[in-house]
Amino acid sequence: MGCTMQKRIPAVLSLAVLAAGSGGASAGEWTGAYIGIGGGYGAAVHELSFSNGPAIPAPPAFGVSLDGLGGDGGFFTLGVGADYQVNSNFVVGAFFDYDWTSLETDIGGSLALGGDSGSANLSLEVEDQWSIGGRAGYLVTPSTLLFLTAGYTDVDVSDLTLRLTIGDVSDGGVVAGIGSFSGYFLGGGAEVKLTEAVSLKAEYRYTDLDAERISLLPGSGIDEFVTTKLDPDIQTARVTLNYRFGAGDRSEPETQVAEAAAPASWTGFYLGVGGGYAFANNELSLSDGPAIPDDVAFNVGIDGLGGQGGAFTVGGGADYQFAPKFVIGAFVDYTRHNASTDINAGITDGIDSLGANIGFDIEDEISVGARLGYLANSRTLLYGTVGYSAVDISDARVSVSIDGFPLFNEVLARNGDFSGYFLGAGIETKLSDAVSLKLDYRYTDLGSERVTLLPDVFPEANDFVTTSLDTDIQTVRLTLNYRFDALREAAAPLK
Repeated sequence: MGCTMQKRIPAVLSLAVLAAGSGGASAGEWTGAYIGIGGGYGAAVHELSFSNGPAIPAPPAFGVSLDGLGGDGGFFTLGVGADYQVNSNFVVGAFFDYDWTSLETDIGGSLALGGDSGSANLSLEVEDQWSIGGRAGYLVTPSTLLFLTAGYTDVDVSDLTLRLTIGDVSDGGVVAGIGSFSGYFLGGGAEVKLTEAVSLKAEYRYTDLDAERISLLPGSGIDEFVTTKLDPDIQTARVTLNYRFGAGDRSEPETQVAEAAAPASWTGFYLGVGGGYAFANNELSLSDGPAIPDDVAFNVGIDGLGGQGGAFTVGGGADYQFAPKFVIGAFVDYTRHNASTDINAGITDGIDSLGANIGFDIEDEISVGARLGYLANSRTLLYGTVGYSAVDISDARVSVSIDGFPLFNEVLARNGDFSGYFLGAGIETKLSDAVSLKLDYRYTDLGSERVTLLPDVFPEANDFVTTSLDTDIQTVRLTLNYRFDALREAAAPLK
């Protein structure tokens, strides 16, 4: 999947929540089986580690870990499940789904000397994934379900392949045979009935897969000397449209709960606080600098430096309900990230140990945006967002230590401020007239910015190498909002 297509998918997700259905949801029984179809966008962060193999018994022992091979892409999903409505407020269920994914990681570069040129590319891809799990949900209205999920998953990851091109000749092969991984997932989301039989579900999942040994240069025998492992983590945001069998036959549902009285209008100001989780994918590119002769050109791109971590957010905004079912608004929020990218190396003789680290963090983010929403029912808003974000990225530092005692700690690259656009989608439901809960996904494209190599040690290096960083961030956040104009009456009753 190309880069252009990858960056269009979040926009499609944003529009999907606004286009899914035109009728109001009717309250009714959630018990029964369903089938769903949909799609989403995701990110993967792989930890690739190397250590001494069986032919090199410890001590001495060595270890190298790259905890930040990132990739992102879209996926298509198909699933089935069954729910049981325990009482007027609680629903439990089980489900199975299958994802056709394309979360790509690429490391590549090119070199040109006079009329000769060549390139190399390393790539791997998270492919098919199946999951089986359960969920427990709470009905904030008879047609709006907030839920948590957990379960088991199995993922196929393609082999790590290398493609070399010299002039017009191209060849490639497998660098590492990979295979399948298994682990657990945790998630949460909201599901809204658009009709008695049709519902729209927005869900976030974090998948932690177990580390598995992979085969480095299959058939070469190097596995006797080097143990190579891959440990992937995956974050996905998905939207599915579900059909519930037999729902249209229920003239008198077993559990019938009256919809609460129509809440106050959505028009007014609000403040919110919450948290979430973010995956970042950083593309680092190195090219010839101004001091390099014109007949020499090179370009090395690492489109796969990933990081992940938690996020705390505060914000506020204002909405205007301009029709019975439509809301527009503007907002601003601040997010403190802790998404780290780290490359670690170490060696020990059983007594002393030498370690090195290169790392940087996604830090502060300020976003200003707008949203357009559709009221699936009187208390539940489906919306898409668009806006501008400014993000601070910490300097990349390199440090060396022995037995934990620091020997060297310098700035490898000075990063700084980045800015760009975001697209997103979400669902907000009123728990009361004044309090609402919002689940929000955003894809932020910060564009490419030049960074300064070795600013304190050897700044002259920037005359020979032009270095740029291009960062994308996927964030899922849950916020609790308080609305100051909660007693305002709705402009018109919902139909």
